[in-house]
Parts: sequence; structure tokens; C-alpha cells
Amino acid sequence: MSVYVFLGPSHPLEQAQRLLDAYYLPPVAAGDVSALVERRPRAIVIIDGYFEQVPSVRHKEILYALSQGIRVFGSSSMGALRAAELHPYGMEGVGRIFEAYRSGEYEDDDEVAVSHAPESLGYRALSEAMVNVREGLRLAREAGVISPGTHDLLREHAKRKYYADRAWPDLWRAGMWPGVPRDELDGLRALVTREKPDLKREDAARLLEHVSRELAEVRAPRPPCFDFESTSSWRAFHARASRRGLLGVRDETLKAVGRHVWLFSPARDALLRSALGHHLMEAQAERLGIALSERDRGPAEQESLTDRWQAHADALTEAVLARSAPEVDVQLPLELLRRGEWDSTLAAVREKERRLGERGGAALTPQSAGVSVDTLREWFAQRAGLERASLAEYAAHLGLAEDELLGEWLAQYLLESPPPCPAGNGAGQEGTRRDIDS
Repeated sequence: MSVYVFLGPSHPLEQAQRLLDAYYLPPVAAGDVSALVERRPRAIVIIDGYFEQVPSVRHKEILYALSQGIRVFGSSSMGALRAAELHPYGMEGVGRIFEAYRSGEYEDDDEVAVSHAPESLGYRALSEAMVNVREGLRLAREAGVISPGTHDLLREHAKRKYYADRAWPDLWRAGMWPGVPRDELDGLRALVTREKPDLKREDAARLLEHVSRELAEVRAPRPPCFDFESTSSWRAFHARASRRGLLGVRDETLKAVGRHVWLFSPARDALLRSALGHHLMEAQAERLGIALSERDRGPAEQESLTDRWQAHADALTEAVLARSAPEVDVQLPLELLRRGEWDSTLAAVREKERRLGERGGAALTPQSAGVSVDTLREWFAQRAGLERASLAEYAAHLGLAEDELLGEWLAQYLLESPPPCPAGNGAGQEGTRRDIDS
């Protein structure tokens, strides 16, 4: 179980790593939280997030994480926004910015928005967040460096600025208007240079320290305080996001792979039919309300991606088959026909019925045939590659009564066993007895 933190310009990465041991990711975007749920993290921490270049993290994917018992924390920037909006549903917010949004003191997204450098340059902020401007002006006013009138004038000027153009030097220039004393501007510049007001960084640090303390205690997952509504649009969004997260590629790459398979892959038909089958399997699981346990999904960290996904697919297939036997039975004859196996399967069934009729028909039981139930169970387990076959589980799986399943096992067992030898051939009779009873 791991902790994942979405971090960008709000706090230096190296210092953040000293505050909280976690996996650090770039600023969050739409689909990132949904994809992380597949890794079953202990907690998701949102500090920074994209909002203009790519779609922002969706509220519903955070609700989905919460519905799965995953704790989601937010602060400082995008995290503070989403935490204030989703606090009633269990998202946990920390810091003064979060509290200001939750109380309604802040309403606009641009309070925390900044432009920043790319990851290769450490996401260095290239503009000043409005919350930081407010904090610097507040400190200057309370220290008597600027008057209330100058405070209000500079604050309103900064608020009117486009977020990417907002910067402290602009205020030095903007303040050089008639009626604004030069000594106030000089004092403000000196205070900001000395104090470096950065409320976003402070709140991010508070959050990381808070999460470190919270996760030091082992607690049971929190049950959600709401009913998560899984819609068709949500399922499509989550499927794309989870695939992207598991494979570590962007949506554009997934689309390019799809186009290549459709147009040029030598295994096109087999891949498309298999993908369609898995899609329909997942849709059926959703319709039946089947949710796999953590054990069935496979370990998130210890196995390779291929092993984990195969374990997931196998477990989902078995769970859906167990609930869909009547519908599957309708399709089986046509599937056998398509594969050219209908005639051989029909012949095997009829031969089994004939052999069973020779031994007493429907009245034949394991006891009257001289075969123990344990022998049939072990025979089927070996035949099916199982550690041990459970009579009750397989009967329920097929929608049969236990005596009906025993009858099927017995008929096939007798079909595959050597026929009885003529009377008087002691060696043959002994051999047949040994085959049946072993």
C-alpha cells in the first residue's frame, strides 16, 4: 500500500520528500486519480494540478477513489480547490487556502493559479499566485509598511491581472501613481524580498506533515458517506484512464496503438475479437454488480503488469461465468459450430449417454457403480488441473443440484474408464477395479 503525491510549483520536490515518504508525480490532470485507484494506494495527496493545458482532475474520479476506501488529501492549489468542493464527501483538506475556499472567502480559481516551467526545470513558478500577493500585502499592512489605502489599491490591481502576468515587480511599477508614497513601495519591496511570502508553499508543507502523522497510525479504510453512481460515461472515462495509468502512456499514444492494430496488425482479427470479449465481460460484470476482491485483483506491486492484468482478467471471467451460466449455455452450441467442434462434442455426449444407459441409466449412482464420491472429486480435480474440486462450489457454479453434478462426473468418469472385462478374466477384473477405486 503506497502514498502518491501530485506536486508541481507549490513546493520544492527535494524538501517535500523529506517531509513525506511517498511517490511524487507531476501536477494532476483528468484521469490521473482514476488511474491511481487501480494501484490501490493507501492515500492520494493532491497539491498541484493542471487546469488550462489539459482537462483538470474530475470531481467524480476523486469521489470514486473515496468510494473505494482510499483517503484523498488536498491543499495549497488544485488540492485546496477540490478539497473545499468535496469536503462533505470525505476529501480531507489542510491549510489556510483550503479554509478560505471552504468558507467562501475565496471563490475564483485564479487565486491559486500560476504559470510555471516544465518538469525538467522543477516546475519553477513564472508568475505569482494571488493568495501569495494577498499574504504579502497583509503582512505589509499589519507591519505598518503600507497604508490600508495602498493595500487595497495594490490588491485590486493584482486581482485584475491575468494570472500568468501577475508578479510583484508589476506592483512596484503600478504603485507609482499620484497619491502613493514612494517610501511605502520601497518598504513593501524590502518586506517581500525579506519575508518571501508564500502561502501555497506553507500549506503544502502543512499537508505533507499532516499526512505523515495520519498514516503513521494503521486504520481500517473509511466507508464512503455517499452512494457512488456509476454511469456509462463514467465507465468509459475510467476505462481509458485506468489503461493509461497501468501502461504509463498518454491518451494520444493509446489512440495511435488502436489505429495501428485496426489497420496494420497481422493479428488484427484475433486481437479485436479478444478485446471485444473482454469489453463485454466487463460490461456484464458491471451489470451484475460484480466487484473483485483485493486478492482476486492480484498484488499491485509484487507482480509484473502482465501477470497482474491476467490475474484480474481470469478472476473477472470466472466471477461473470458463475453468474451467467444460462446465457452462456445459449451461445455454446453456436460457438462449437463456429469452431468445427459441434459434431465431435455431440458424439461424445451421445456415447456417454449410451454407456450410462448400459450401466443403469438415470438410476445409476456412484455407490451402485462402485465409485466413491472422493474418487470422483479427485479425478475431476486432476482432470481440470485443480488442487481439489469442491462439489458444492462447482454445483453452484453451474446452477446444478449436487446430485446432478455427481451424475455428470460419474458419466464422464465411466466413459473415460476402461470397459468391464468378460467374466472369468480375473486379472482384467482386478485391473478394472483398481482403475475405478484409485
